[in-house]
Amino acid sequence: MTADGYAFLTEMAFVISRNKLGGIVELPINYVDRAYGDSKMNTKIMRESMLLVTRWGIALRTGIGRKHLPR
Repeated sequence: MTADGYAFLTEMAFVISRNKLGGIVELPINYVDRAYGDSKMNTKIMRESMLLVTRWGIALRTGIGRKHLPR
């Protein structure tokens, strides 16, 4: 695994799916509005995840950068 933080979950799902290690299902989560405190999610974290997924998509479709794909 190469990703940190929240992007780790995205990378884990990618590896499981790509290697056919199991099924991935989406389960809805109903969040209650935050009463106090701040979210740990920020622009940097969102950008990291978006860039990883974009890099993997380009590598899979063009072959460029295949060495950067998680195994």
